[in-house]
Amino acid sequence: MLEAFRELGGPVAVRSSATAEDLPGLSFAGQHDTVLNVSEDGLFDAVLRCWDSLSSERAVAYREHNGITSAEMAVVVQRMVPAEFSGVLFTADPVTGRAEPVVDAVRGLGEALVSGTENPADALSGDQKAPLIALGARIEALYGTPMDIEWALAGGEFQILQARPITSSRVEWNDTLDGDHLWSNGNVGEAVPEAMTPVTWSLVRVLSNAAIGPHRISGNIGGRFYLNISTFTAFGAAVGKAGEMLRSGEETFGRIPAGVTVPPLPMSRAAILGAVLRGAGEPLKQQFLYRTRLPGLVRDNPARCAAARRAIAACATPEALLALWHDDIDRLLRFVCPILDAGARMAGGGRAALRRELVALAGEEDAATLLTGFHAGEGLSSVGPLIGLAQVRSEELSREEYAQRWGHRSHDEFEIHEPRPAEDPAWMTAQLDALADPVALLERQAAARAAAWDRLVAAHPQRARRIERRLARIGAGARSREQARSEMVRAFWVMRAFVLRAGELTSSGDALFFPPIDDVLGGETSLLDRVPAQRQAYARGDRGAGAGHPGGRGLRQRDDPHRHGRRRPGGRCSGHRAEGALSRGQLWASAPCIETSWRRMRSRTRSITSVTVSPSA
Repeated sequence: MLEAFRELGGPVAVRSSATAEDLPGLSFAGQHDTVLNVSEDGLFDAVLRCWDSLSSERAVAYREHNGITSAEMAVVVQRMVPAEFSGVLFTADPVTGRAEPVVDAVRGLGEALVSGTENPADALSGDQKAPLIALGARIEALYGTPMDIEWALAGGEFQILQARPITSSRVEWNDTLDGDHLWSNGNVGEAVPEAMTPVTWSLVRVLSNAAIGPHRISGNIGGRFYLNISTFTAFGAAVGKAGEMLRSGEETFGRIPAGVTVPPLPMSRAAILGAVLRGAGEPLKQQFLYRTRLPGLVRDNPARCAAARRAIAACATPEALLALWHDDIDRLLRFVCPILDAGARMAGGGRAALRRELVALAGEEDAATLLTGFHAGEGLSSVGPLIGLAQVRSEELSREEYAQRWGHRSHDEFEIHEPRPAEDPAWMTAQLDALADPVALLERQAAARAAAWDRLVAAHPQRARRIERRLARIGAGARSREQARSEMVRAFWVMRAFVLRAGELTSSGDALFFPPIDDVLGGETSLLDRVPAQRQAYARGDRGAGAGHPGGRGLRQRDDPHRHGRRRPGGRCSGHRAEGALSRGQLWASAPCIETSWRRMRSRTRSITSVTVSPSA
């Protein structure tokens, strides 16, 4: 071996090559060891390490999980390419399945790409990618199937290190393909403002999996969470109350622009009624549990989640972590979170109907003012982090108390890939430096609300008492809703801790945020082949939606969100909301609004955008 090494010249790469690798649907990615930059002194140790990796705990578990009863190991010693750039070329997009090449590249060796420590999107120029893509096309033609190719660029020439068929299955995040429906993220877009990683989406699906017949009430369009308004209004249309259903749904998906029609479900009246009745059991159960158990869950959840995170940190093996999931965390996800979710959804208290009445009595501005300011009394949980920061600054609250009470809240707080404030000691210092005076802002808001109320009482004294009672009920509902949401976010922090610990114990790092949770639990690491492309898509501005995803409030289309914003025949983009009916492929956004951020007190105006694209069907 030493003679061969000296003839080859060092340094070398020592790579595992097992007989069971690269089977159809099973890549064994990451199961066996590779050692890079090996000198003569380390050659024998590197070869033994690769041989021994066949018997590693993770490789044995992977074979058992996938029914592989035997395997043997060879070790390949190759001359080390002094890579200026290296990476992976997929000759077809492994995320969408389209015949579009995807290049992941980093400077130096490919370890930075696997670990995610470098952004793979910008390492190569377009001119540099062109010959690599052409080389990939030749390799794909040779094998007759889309290929996963590892490469290195050294001395101006591309070196092919390994090529194998793409084993991961296609993932299509485009639920508009289910049919002609009207979709909206008008409310959920505030709770889930960005595109989701696959693991987060799989958790969200546990909480939102209802359907009317084959038509789901929620969906994923380009990585973003949308509600299907066509399913929401189906029951109302079946009983002749479609308009009432739309008005009552304003609290959930916002007001639909005048002239916009909701496409009906392609189901008979009897089929819709039957599907609604058959599916009513679970929502009724959740509403009952929400009414009877929500206060206790909200009270006990902080201690429960803190104990769960401590237990996760104490797990020393993947087996112990998996046992903890089945014994405790799965119940948190499938029993506690649905009740909290019901609390966050069902405590509206007729806000939309009262808003219409207040607009008629007092005008748009005073109606909006009267329906804000529910921070009085117990306070809204959404405002709590800002008040808490002010209390830390005034030394009414310690930093540790703040972390326990509000350290789980953040901007994109349902996305478990995103770090939480409590995880970063420097976060609070930065926030305190930038924090305005939230108490003064809320006092100004309260004063404006009191003035609006005085004007309403003066103009309509006979209706004031009834409206005051309704405002009080809506305020109590808002506080209950925000408490439930806050505790559900705390539970999602536990899910984040679980995935982080699973990545540590399996040496997979944060790659485990990119398959669904069932694959994380099942040890299905062949899907990790798809992680570089998923990570690149998530790192783009659209986070997996494809270039130009509009990310707007409403959508009616049966089309490809990966192509939004690109110039295509029959398509146009304009910077204003279209008037009249919403045609297929058109996106509408809500009117400008002021958002109070938990990070710092600031105003932000959302843009109004209309995008029309050519439908594919």
